[in-house]
Amino acid sequence: MPQYVEDIVRSVDGIKEYSSPADEYLFDEDPTAKALEPPKQKAFHSTVMKLMYMAKRVRGDVLLPVLWLSTRVKSSTVSDEKKLKRVIGYLKRTRERCKVISTDEIKRVEMFIDASFASHYDGAGHSAMVTLVGTTATILRSSKQKIGPKNSTEAELVALSDLYFVGLWLHSFLQSLGVPLEKPITYQDNKSTIALVQSLLNNKPRSRHLNARRRVM
Repeated sequence: MPQYVEDIVRSVDGIKEYSSPADEYLFDEDPTAKALEPPKQKAFHSTVMKLMYMAKRVRGDVLLPVLWLSTRVKSSTVSDEKKLKRVIGYLKRTRERCKVISTDEIKRVEMFIDASFASHYDGAGHSAMVTLVGTTATILRSSKQKIGPKNSTEAELVALSDLYFVGLWLHSFLQSLGVPLEKPITYQDNKSTIALVQSLLNNKPRSRHLNARRRVM
């Protein structure tokens, strides 16, 4: 979508280029920030929705900040506008970047699932997933967690239980089309979460407060 990206970049004047779409303060909210005037708020809403359409189809590298900005469209501030301009500045620098669909042999569905603990202003965690079919990134997910985990291990477990079945559905869908596949693989980088999942699968839960999630693991 090169022309689509170009139109978004040209719609905002004086945009600087950035090497990343967001900084470490993406989830921070400034209660003292001045609210945008109605015309600017309308333009903010429109631009964020255009970015959402693009991010979900081609530019998954900006999906996280765009999803965050989408929660601010009804009460956008000068601080939010600054974050939006950073996303556009990143697109300006990487406007030629595209999504590559490979024709390599498809062996299995691979899921990379991760989470961050208490990263949002209200203490909520965040889940994300990239699903590969062969070497092609197909399904991308990024969302605020709806329950409040107590630590990073639980945050990772929530992400696994919420997102694993998206990849499993993709695996089943491809099989229904006659594509021969090996068992899907899920990649997880938290050792304590891996141990908990293994104990749940072996019907030997090591943590009683996680029993409520056993039915979906």
